[in-house]
Formats: sequence, structure tokens, C-alpha cells
Amino acid sequence: MTFNSKDLEVNDIPIEIWLPDLIVLPIPENKPGTNTYMQIDLHLTNNARTSFRFNPKKLIPEVITSDGQILPQLPDTNESSASFLYRLTHLISNLSSPFKQDNYLIVQPRITTTVCINTKLFWQNNLLTLEFHACDFNLLISRHYWFFDKLHPGKYQIRFNYLNSYKKIVYSDGTKVKIATKLKNLYLVQPLLAEPNIVEVDGIRLETIIPEKIITIPKQERGAETLVKLGMSITNNTQTPFRFDFFATLIPQIVGADGLALQRNYSTTFLQSPRECDFPSSMPGESVTLFPYAKLIWLKRGRLGLKITAGDGGYWHFCNIQPGVYRVRFIYSKRNEWAPTNQISTSKKSLEWICKNTVPTPFVEICLSENS
Repeated sequence: MTFNSKDLEVNDIPIEIWLPDLIVLPIPENKPGTNTYMQIDLHLTNNARTSFRFNPKKLIPEVITSDGQILPQLPDTNESSASFLYRLTHLISNLSSPFKQDNYLIVQPRITTTVCINTKLFWQNNLLTLEFHACDFNLLISRHYWFFDKLHPGKYQIRFNYLNSYKKIVYSDGTKVKIATKLKNLYLVQPLLAEPNIVEVDGIRLETIIPEKIITIPKQERGAETLVKLGMSITNNTQTPFRFDFFATLIPQIVGADGLALQRNYSTTFLQSPRECDFPSSMPGESVTLFPYAKLIWLKRGRLGLKITAGDGGYWHFCNIQPGVYRVRFIYSKRNEWAPTNQISTSKKSLEWICKNTVPTPFVEICLSENS
């Protein structure tokens, strides 16, 4: 949401908050320990010349049904029962984040900053429940959660309201400006009964593909590696041709047998520009598939890692992998609105299917086996 400076005081700080146009959450099985977990990136832009403090805990989600009803929130809760080890791990993993004292985020002028909203869809007492909380930094402050239950498969809308306490963000009559994202689409989608690894959105089917479910760990010796075939297939079951975006849109997620997501890191030494081949077209009934280059390798100090190309010149990394059973999937996260028509031309072609969207596919189970 962007504010017009003429509506604000002289020392105004106009800001903008925005989300993807579409967020899709596959509904998990109704059994203990299963859930759909993902992060929503909320982008915050400070259009002013001065920085200001933004408190992510004051972001309040609002979920609206297809008939315009605002869903009631369950009472706020916190994570006071979390173990000290969990809190310590959470603190260390976020030391490089821009959160400052008092759990505020310093938003610099003319800069866009990303705030991660952890989202989880799960069953509780046979009620489909949606949970949100903003990633935070302060070890001593309990997390704040927002819950919505009694949900059903279908289409909703979502936005985040910011509880503005900054005295300069006011209208000329002294009332506080309501800062909120625009309403965005939220789909709760039931995976196909006959093909539970597939999620379908308005006739577009997305699936994580892993042909070999048992993968042998390479011998622990110099240069040893095992290529891993992980990919995504998108099928166009509509009557309209679409061009899909495979340029840095596949984000891998791995969950261990304990139900916890493995830490994912990104690195790059250079970034490459998008090419026409990164945006394959699909006629009605056709599928397009991408298998990023991926391999199991041995890292320093005897640690096993998985390395997957990100598509933009960088890599996704998972470290400290052990033999055992894992659940793996790709999240399709589309950000581009245009595709180049060829490698040397500056002309572009519109990407027709939903400008910005985040669609996680159902998990696929694999087993990492030691070399016999």
C-alpha cells in the first residue's frame, strides 16, 4: 500500500507493503505430525529519505472467505514452552539478520526489505488450522502467533495489517494511517486423491518429481559424489497456452524424519541473466519439466551435503545430512512478469499465468542409503 504524501504530515514516512498475488497451501493428511509449512515473503519499501523502525510482531493477518466474511482469530499464544536449545539455535541462526534491539527492523530510506512470515497449515482436533508468525530476533521475547481454524478447501483472501505506532505516520487530522497490504489470493488446495503428489491450481498441475526414491550416499573419499535427479513438472490442463517461469523459481525444501525442516542456504559467485529457454511455453494438455543439477557431496569435517542449482547462477545448500528417510519438495515461487524473446534481443514477452505466486507442491519421500 502506498501513501500519498499530501495526505500526511510534513515529516511523513510513506511506506509500501506487498505480498505475492497468489499463495497456495496444499492441505496435509489428517494425522499427527503432518503439516504444510512455508515462508511468505512480505516486502516492505521505505519511500522516504529517513529510516524508521518497523516491528514485525505488529503485523496482523486477516483472512477473508469467498463470500466476504472475515474469519475470527483464535486467542494469541506464544512459545514459552520451547526448549532452551531451540531458542539458542534460533538466536544463532538469525545473528546476521537486520533485527535490532527491542525486536525492531531498521528500514533504510529508499530500500525494500523482506520480512519472512512463517506459515503452517495443519490439523488440530479434526479442524483444519492456519498459523502465522513473523520471524523475530530477540531471544527473551516470546513469539506471537495468530491462528485461524475451521477452515475448508477453497479460495480465500489474505492481507496483513500493521499496527502503526509511529507518530509521524498520521493523516493531517491527526488520525493514524492504516498500513496494510492489498488483498491477495490464498488457496487451500486438496492434493489429488489418485495422485497425492500433485497440486492443481485453476487447471495448472504442479508436481515434484523424483524418479529414484532410494539414493545411495557416495563413498567418503575425495571427489566422490552422487547425482540426484530432483525436478518439477507443470501441466497445463486449461484451454489456454501459457508460458511458465523457470528462472530461479524452484526453491527446495527438505524435512527430516523428526518433522523439522533442514536449514537451507544460498550462495553464488556470479548471477546470470534470464534466457528465453528459462520460460518454456505449454500448449493445452502439455507439460514442461525442469531438473536442476543436484548432487550429494562430502564437505569439510566429514559432513554430507546436498547442492542444487538455483537457476540464476547460484546454489542451494543443505548440510549435515545423515542416512535415513526424508521428505522433499520444490516450492514454485514466481516473481517475473516478462520473459526475453531471445538471448540477444531486449524485447520481452508477457508471462500470462499469475504474475507473482507461491505454490508449494506435496512432499515426496526419499531414502538416503549408505553405500554397501
